[in-house]
Amino acid sequence: MPDLSIVIPVYNTEEDYLHSCFASIEACARVGISLETIVVDDGSDPSYGAGLSDILAGYDIRASLHHKVNGGQNSARALGASLATGEYLLFVDSDDRLVPGELARVVDVALDLRPKILCFNYDRVAPDGSLLSHFGPWRGGYRKSESLSGYIPESDSLVRQLYCRTSFIESGIRLVEGPRIGEDMASAVALLLAIGEVSSIGATPYLYVQRPTSALHEVPEERVLDIIKSADGMLAQIAPDKRKRYADELEALCILHVLFWGGTRSAKVSENCDTYKPEFFRWMDGNFPAWRENPYMGELASRCGMAFRLVTRGRWRAYVVLFKAKGVLKRLSVRKGVMGGASHV
Repeated sequence: MPDLSIVIPVYNTEEDYLHSCFASIEACARVGISLETIVVDDGSDPSYGAGLSDILAGYDIRASLHHKVNGGQNSARALGASLATGEYLLFVDSDDRLVPGELARVVDVALDLRPKILCFNYDRVAPDGSLLSHFGPWRGGYRKSESLSGYIPESDSLVRQLYCRTSFIESGIRLVEGPRIGEDMASAVALLLAIGEVSSIGATPYLYVQRPTSALHEVPEERVLDIIKSADGMLAQIAPDKRKRYADELEALCILHVLFWGGTRSAKVSENCDTYKPEFFRWMDGNFPAWRENPYMGELASRCGMAFRLVTRGRWRAYVVLFKAKGVLKRLSVRKGVMGGASHV
């Protein structure tokens, strides 16, 4: 039995990204991590899917490839998890990378102390590997938490923690399938509350590669309400006592992810920026009638700035004006820099 099962959903990912991902896993195996890699082709184009086997064969890793009809990332993750045999589960997106030494540290701690969930930090990098930002809420060594409150806001992705495979199965949580926006966050939060025990470590084993064609950068209009469906799938799986105990944190999570981020996406892609506004506010008011008095509102506004205030107050047209103005200023700044550089040639 391997110590770690890495589950990777793939859907028409560009080969360069796949090679970087698989190469990083190969490097992890070389530093001594006992692992298996389960690659799930989520209904990619036939010619692409056929070539995946050849790409995977080029790397010295214990790996299996499975093909299925398209059902979304969580559908592929669920299949991969059901096939896993390792002590711990790690979900990795097919365009991201791992850091061998840091992952070895995380796995060693997990095997020694046996946490049910072990959270870690990540870096956001460009495709060339250059650092864009560091996301590091967890500091120092291993820490087991007495409360889940501080972890709920950070549980916005399935790739930011190791899961004890037995705990994952026994939680009874089904990964939210169908929506293509927010399903990651919805599943991670539902798992956190169902498992009910979490630890963290100040290691950074995961590199999130920001590419222009990623799912969150290209959201078609017909998908803007998917975040609401994801949140519904999350809330439906949270036990009433947990929903009551962590009411403020869950409410704040939905203010941020459903109303704010969902609202900004919808305002930007719709010809009439107010088209979907009633649905977002109707959902918030129906599920969290007192959300405007949430104790985390000030913190969220401070973190997200003027855009947050405009969107949560229903001023979506003003938000779009602000968004476009920032875009113009950014382009002018880039143009000025190019012209300034040219003048010194």
